[in-house]
Amino acid sequence: MRVKRMRHAKVSFARKLELIVTGAVLLLSPLIASSAPASAFSGGSGTSLDPYEITTCSELLDIASNLSASYVLANSITCLLTPFTPIGDNSTPFTGTFDGQGNTISDVTVSLASNYVGIFGDTSDATISNLYLQDITVSGQGYVGGLVGYVGGGSVTNVFATSVTVSGSGDSVGGLVGGLGGASMSKSSVEDVSVTGDGQYVGGLVGWVVGPSTLGEAYAQGTVTGDNQVG
Repeated sequence: MRVKRMRHAKVSFARKLELIVTGAVLLLSPLIASSAPASAFSGGSGTSLDPYEITTCSELLDIASNLSASYVLANSITCLLTPFTPIGDNSTPFTGTFDGQGNTISDVTVSLASNYVGIFGDTSDATISNLYLQDITVSGQGYVGGLVGYVGGGSVTNVFATSVTVSGSGDSVGGLVGGLGGASMSKSSVEDVSVTGDGQYVGGLVGWVVGPSTLGEAYAQGTVTGDNQVG
């Protein structure tokens, strides 16, 4: 009888210990889960095989939090009444990939008294493709474009824009790209564009092209006004 009681006591203690450990794990689980960083995007992990998915204008602006990642536009978005800051600048350019997947970004207004102004301010060896733009208004000083202020290396492919107004008080102002340096642009166009530049290198499609850049199957339709080297 004494042995049976000892066995019963030992089993009861082990069971109590098991319940305590299980309860502690259940209590800690929500804390562990909540400590994991939440993504600013609707899906993806930012790699080339699993790009971040953008579904809103605020998520588009959040590209600034990781300028080297890969992104896709999962649906068309409007930025109407959204204060817009260019993605990337001369000191920290966008270096990732952005695939619009045939979707549209519309109703963007960017107005800054600075250089490198556009939806993307400055890109370096980045890839932007398969995108539509509509109702875009951008104003700045130099290197101003409806899509990108300055493209340094990389490529812009299959980007089509309409109803675009761009103005700049400095040099290198273009309907789609302000400056194209050592980069390529192909199969892209901008229609119903109005470009005004107070400096030199003002163009309906690209303001200034330099270096081993390539420009093919691309055109602009609209009005261009400038003082020097206007096209």
